[in-house]
Amino acid sequence: MSTKIQFPNTRLTQAALGNPLFVTDVENLTSNLLEAINMLLGLPTSGATAFAILSGFEYDSEGASYSTGIVYMNGLIYYCATGLAETKYLAPAPTDGNSKVFSDGNSYNTYRIYYAVSSNSQVGGMPQFNGTMDQYRLSLTAMKGDTIEKVPVIGTDLVASLPVFTDTNKKLLTKSVADTLTALGTDTTNDPREIKTDAGITLHTKRLVTDIWDMDTNATSTVAHGIADFKKIQTILAWIRNDAETLRVSLTGDNVGSITWDATNVNLTRKTSGVCDSADFSGTSVPRGYLVITYLT
Repeated sequence: MSTKIQFPNTRLTQAALGNPLFVTDVENLTSNLLEAINMLLGLPTSGATAFAILSGFEYDSEGASYSTGIVYMNGLIYYCATGLAETKYLAPAPTDGNSKVFSDGNSYNTYRIYYAVSSNSQVGGMPQFNGTMDQYRLSLTAMKGDTIEKVPVIGTDLVASLPVFTDTNKKLLTKSVADTLTALGTDTTNDPREIKTDAGITLHTKRLVTDIWDMDTNATSTVAHGIADFKKIQTILAWIRNDAETLRVSLTGDNVGSITWDATNVNLTRKTSGVCDSADFSGTSVPRGYLVITYLT
């Protein structure tokens, strides 16, 4: 019968004796490691906040997908061996293996490997994968009460070019941002994605993922923008990808489509017999593209 030893502990040995290895030694070693990791992470062991990306899950914005990685979920550490697509969730999928023959002549699995797999549904309050997921990466979150500031990823939210100068807070700006600041006569002490004019108005940038959209069959698609006053939306850009991932198209480009918006949604329309009215844009495995919205508050 296994006996769990209170953590922390040290396995004692006796000099000049055989010091046999017991099954409980291995069990307690595994348990001790997990308890130590949980303490170092400083994260809860259950609920929606019991989640952190420890390594991997590199974000491919063009492919709307994430690489393999290791993640902390609900008090345990899991390995995702296949990666996942954007808008999906992770779900625990422990797998027993490494079968060995025991003294009774039967084979039994000797290890449980903690895999995590892609899921269409939320499990245990875990977050949906969208964008960079930087807010969940351990190096960018608060550890043991010491807050580490998350630096804005300009290239994700704005069409960034080469850096040209930094503001008074030493946050990197890009040529496109700098030109906007110069035109507006702005205060540069804030996040470049929140540009304040002299009149106290703030210009924000928001990036959204489109739904999965078979453009060959359906002429329209909608995306909820989540902006309180739609009349303060200034611009909306949308780019579309083909199924083969060999082409990027602006939805408002020549012979492509149009964008409108109302109090709730951004309405995307492809032109009949246009560039995207084709089997090349009919896939339903990943979102069709992205939106970038600028709006005022």
